[in-house]
Amino acid sequence: MIHNLSQKLTTTFIHHRIIDAEDREVYIYSFELLLSAVINLAVVVLLICLTGQVAGGVGFVLTFLVLRQSAGGYHASSHFFCILSFTVIFSVFLAVITFLPPLYYLPVILGALVLGVPVIVLTAPVAHVNKPLTGAERVRLSRLAKLTVVVLTALIMTGWYLAPGSAAPAGAALGLLTVALSSLAALYQKRKRA
Repeated sequence: MIHNLSQKLTTTFIHHRIIDAEDREVYIYSFELLLSAVINLAVVVLLICLTGQVAGGVGFVLTFLVLRQSAGGYHASSHFFCILSFTVIFSVFLAVITFLPPLYYLPVILGALVLGVPVIVLTAPVAHVNKPLTGAERVRLSRLAKLTVVVLTALIMTGWYLAPGSAAPAGAALGLLTVALSSLAALYQKRKRA
């Protein structure tokens, strides 16, 4: 569906001479990425609206997106499975944060950080097979991931200290843990292929 829509958009843009025909494949791929991101965002907004978990949802998504840029992780085999897997993961997170009493936020935060931080520090960056990293890129992303995880940990703990009843720090910690689990899943997938 996303691929077909991307092809139609590209054909329309070529027809109206907005883009050149020789760049067709680049634009199809770019539209696929854009549409996938828009659908993921729409799903996030819809689920946050349905559950009312704005602070926790925003904390989760921001942490996930910021950390994923440098840490890398699992990539689904298609845009459909990417959207589906993120929807399932985000739904599970929202269910946890919705039914978890604020009294338990600190143990969840600490557990997520104790499990997630070492995994990210030891594995980042986890590159995709189709986009290998040079040695310099690997070093730069590793440093950036470590710095990001330290800053996020400080922000999460400060957030919990300043507002212990807020779901935002718990959401952020679970977003960090999700990136760590995504990294482990990607490493498992690579070993399975080898």
